[in-house]
Amino acid sequence: MPTFLVTYWDTEDYISPPDAGSDDIVLTVARAAREAGLAACFCIHGEKVRSLVGRGRSDVIREIARHHDASLHYSHGSIHPTTCELMTTAGWEDGVAIALSREAPGFRFLESVFGRCTALTRHGTSFAAQIVRACALEGKAFWDSLVQVPESPVYWFCDALCFNSAVNYALDTAYRDDVAFEAAIARAAEGLRDAARRGERLASYFGHPHRTVCNDFSDVPYYGGRNPLLEETRPTAPVTDAERARVRANLGRAFATVRRLRGLEPVTIAELAERFGTRPTSFTKRQVTAFARKVADVGGPAYTDTMTAGEGLLALAESLVMRRGGGTVPDSILRRPVLGPLAVPTQAGAGRALAWEDAVPLAQDVLRYAASTGHLPAVVEGWEIGLGPATVALAEAYLSAGKTVPPPVAVREALPWPAVAEGIPSTLASIPGWPCHDPAMDVSRIVRYCQLMSWTIVPAA
Repeated sequence: MPTFLVTYWDTEDYISPPDAGSDDIVLTVARAAREAGLAACFCIHGEKVRSLVGRGRSDVIREIARHHDASLHYSHGSIHPTTCELMTTAGWEDGVAIALSREAPGFRFLESVFGRCTALTRHGTSFAAQIVRACALEGKAFWDSLVQVPESPVYWFCDALCFNSAVNYALDTAYRDDVAFEAAIARAAEGLRDAARRGERLASYFGHPHRTVCNDFSDVPYYGGRNPLLEETRPTAPVTDAERARVRANLGRAFATVRRLRGLEPVTIAELAERFGTRPTSFTKRQVTAFARKVADVGGPAYTDTMTAGEGLLALAESLVMRRGGGTVPDSILRRPVLGPLAVPTQAGAGRALAWEDAVPLAQDVLRYAASTGHLPAVVEGWEIGLGPATVALAEAYLSAGKTVPPPVAVREALPWPAVAEGIPSTLASIPGWPCHDPAMDVSRIVRYCQLMSWTIVPAA
């Protein structure tokens, strides 16, 4: 199976004046990609699109709309507070509402300008589970998620299709210098070929158009959480005309090189979303049984290659309810999407034993809570059993359902979420390190909601 290769360009500079070249270079990148036979993905700030429209750059807009893929790179870019910064004090519901209010207008605007908006794409380290959930509600994918799933770079999180490419190459300033370019494109080509040899599923070749023709990022005045005064947003000096000519030539060479690489299949984010953007409507008995066995084997919540930990729990619960009174475990169960709990599940109930018959009303209470709230319970009310222990207990009850006299079910300690959530704090610790963010930024709420929503993770590939 080939490695998918996404060529994407973070298109951000709406601050520099027209003569700085940061509008022209977008058109240059787009045409060079097309001439090499590639459809590029332009991840564009809403502010940049508004600037292009305001400056009358219909040539740039037309090129992207006709030949490439467009996604929103956050509506307001680095302007503070960023959507991510707003999540540091938000709860779940208000956080999702804030994310929708901030980004949905950007989605609509890109759709009106380019005819499409495939995804929300991560700008810097701007990320939170509520933002991903807002994407799901808008039918958008999320590109370059900070939640990493070891089984696949394409997966579902908060009901949104997410992508995370661990193999990335950007040349940016190297296009200006022929010697630097030769070395950089050789490294990138070899790295991409190596990714294909290793069987990586997703790789990317990307860049920042304005960094090829300007000497710094345009949002430097916003570093450290500052909102600059207008006079502080003056752009850095553009490159020379000779350097600009080398950039144009080397961009064409770079795209031609990337296009010729064997073992890589060039795709857009839109094509990936179409290929992987469908979830099953139901689960088979075999799939539910595989989920139960995995939960029992790992001794805690887990996802499989077909269902999230939350979906699997509800499938177990519904199967047990249908099995009661001498019935049989059903051959198929409808998929019931559900979000994770809104508080950290406890170890309540661990050490107890339930009669097998008690597993059925326990399952009913889990189903009832999920149906009424859309979330899993942190603790199953009336039973005082934490969500992790309850999941393991229902898995073991399901696996023993076929016995003539099912044995009692032990309630054991278990993680409050799938094991993948344990690595989330270290990954999200990078959020305050992005230059635009305040280095003292408190990301504890962002981390916690990402862990809680790990109940919604399932590989898509």
